[in-house]
Amino acid sequence: MKSINIICGSFLPERTAGANRLAIVAKELSKNNKVNVIYLLKPGHKFNINLIPHEVTENKNIHLHPIEIEFFSKSNFISRIINETKHALLLMNKSKEVKSEINITSIPFLMLLPVSGLYCFFSKSKNILEVRDLIWKYLEFKSGFLNKILYKTLKFICQFSINRFDKVITVTESQKSEIESISSIETTCIPNGLDYKSFNELKSLGEVENNGKIEITYAGSIGYPQNLSTLLDAAKKIDNKNVIFNILGDGPEKITLEQYARNKEISNVIFHGSVNFDEIKKVYKRSNFLYAQLRDIPSLKTAEPTKIFEYASTGREIVFGVKGDASKLLDNFDSVLKVEPDNVDDLVSTINNLKYNTKISSYNIKKIEDDFIREDITKMYSEVI
Repeated sequence: MKSINIICGSFLPERTAGANRLAIVAKELSKNNKVNVIYLLKPGHKFNINLIPHEVTENKNIHLHPIEIEFFSKSNFISRIINETKHALLLMNKSKEVKSEINITSIPFLMLLPVSGLYCFFSKSKNILEVRDLIWKYLEFKSGFLNKILYKTLKFICQFSINRFDKVITVTESQKSEIESISSIETTCIPNGLDYKSFNELKSLGEVENNGKIEITYAGSIGYPQNLSTLLDAAKKIDNKNVIFNILGDGPEKITLEQYARNKEISNVIFHGSVNFDEIKKVYKRSNFLYAQLRDIPSLKTAEPTKIFEYASTGREIVFGVKGDASKLLDNFDSVLKVEPDNVDDLVSTINNLKYNTKISSYNIKKIEDDFIREDITKMYSEVI
């Protein structure tokens, strides 16, 4: 039995794509190994073991090492770099303290890659990097001389750091190609999916049940990549009083969007805030269509949001503003309406043509069950390590 450290920016009970993925990875690797999960708690939060699922806390081969951090603002990039460097150092110092034969560092936590890359110089362990996002591209879309300098600097540091690892894991083939273009390190793609428990709960929702209105729902992070002002502007232009928009989730742009909706007197959009999975399912149950969007920028071309797997598992029709790899992933499913990202008029036109529908796609549900269950996919980790 080997000892493995998983080092990451978040873990359960946070309901994020990364936390959910790594929980399944930890359970898979714990079958034949001792697994230490070293992670940051949400800023300002205390560790509460009662919030962690029993299948994790009762697993004798999984050991949690949460690190408490204070709240900090991410609005100032320089301040964010400083704080996240501190937090990355906390993670890596804890990893050094909790000795292991294998370290798996999972990003996109911004400064964890360069800091962990530095630690690889002094580590006798086997070091594996899991890339869920190409973080050096975060500044690629920003204008201004300083941002361009920061982008080039961050890109150089990240690429240098990648070459300190023994192996790399990506979640998309495009990310794998990108890594292979800058590094000779052995790289494997282990794609995303949805955990079996969530899939079973979502597929059990059955047909749509509402009062005859057309409900369009977005559930997820509310930030720059999603650009949900497009949805708000479209909602403002919809004259049909039977169309309702739901926005579930939280993020750096939530307050701004709520204020924007008030200023524009957009009355057909309901902000539900951050809610638990049971509440999300209730809204999904009465939703005819599920919406999402990714900005049309280079840094998001290789993204494949896990939201796609969640939406498809409900069988609801999907409306997605998308290009790049996510668009190709959607080609695996039916009942999908693609619209031009950030294009309000295209979205309005699509919404105006939507018909009230309570049926679900059994094909999409079967496709997820056959090809995109996380527990099946993560078995590849045992082969990689």
